[in-house]
Amino acid sequence: MTEERNQLQSERDKLQSERDELQSERDNFLLVKVFGNSNYYVSMEQNTWEYANQDCLKRGAQLVIINNQEEQRFLIALNIQTWIGLSDRETEGTWRWVDGTNLTTAYWGRGEPNNLGEGEDCAVIYHDFTDPVKKWNDTPCTRKRNWICEKVID
Repeated sequence: MTEERNQLQSERDKLQSERDELQSERDNFLLVKVFGNSNYYVSMEQNTWEYANQDCLKRGAQLVIINNQEEQRFLIALNIQTWIGLSDRETEGTWRWVDGTNLTTAYWGRGEPNNLGEGEDCAVIYHDFTDPVKKWNDTPCTRKRNWICEKVID
């Protein structure tokens, strides 16, 4: 009887630990809403592009890939500067999404990307541009920003 009780207590402790971990993960993200066929999660913390990318992957998602102007406008409406899943870290000037696809439709702010001071290899939604849609800026990947994970709904 004591052995069974100890085993049940151990299982209960494990479940409580898993629950606490899930609640902590949930608290670090705000589920924004569904748009199109994706769920979007905005981080409540700031970190580097690489950290953001890995964090999204751990959650079964990816840094957001912007496919059209409607999605771009949806993300701009969040009114927060965030990493997106776009970089030219592998080859300077060749911008690719985190899924390996080449950039085909771009929403760069005026004069961007400019690699100012060199090392600006990651893209961020940056609200200081006056154009209502063209809000991307290239910036060093080591800067700390919020990020958006996108999980496509099957």
